Amino acid sequence: PAEGGGGESSAKAQMPFALSTPVHVGEVALQVRDLEAMQAYYSDMLGLSVIERRAGEVTMGAGGVALLHLRHRRSAKLEDMRSAGLYHTAFLMPSRQDLARWLVHVAMNRIPVSGFADHNVSEAAYLVDPEGNGVEVYVDRPPEDWRWAGEFVTMGTLPLDLDKLVAETDPTTDQ
Repeated sequence: PAEGGGGESSAKAQMPFALSTPVHVGEVALQVRDLEAMQAYYSDMLGLSVIERRAGEVTMGAGGVALLHLRHRRSAKLEDMRSAGLYHTAFLMPSRQDLARWLVHVAMNRIPVSGFADHNVSEAAYLVDPEGNGVEVYVDRPPEDWRWAGEFVTMGTLPLDLDKLVAETDPTTDQ
């Protein structure tokens, strides 16, 4: 499951690299001005479902795993995107095919995407949610495909080959 991981060693071998490391981010919390609009966005854009709802709060996730906690705060200040603070949240897709299927979903639903990147170790799409928070949806490349320069992994921000990525799925459906 996306970002959720699992505790079994056999499952760990099949998990994306980022989830097999000792530390990774689980659930992210955002303070939001319009709880319903933000819940709808993350549901429509990423397919997250409501796991728990309390007064002024919603926990959303995938496969029963909490990934995003939205806290209603009407007075939350909309920050200038150039200021210090949260750069973006990042949601790891289980596979390259899942990222491709998600890209078809985004295109079919006309959800604005602000950019794409090939980071050598991952492939990513970037969006901005209705309250100006950056969102990255990405997939890791297998670590054995990474390039190294001594002790340092080679990373970059290159154009993403969308045609090659979307070729991983049926571009006529987002299922």
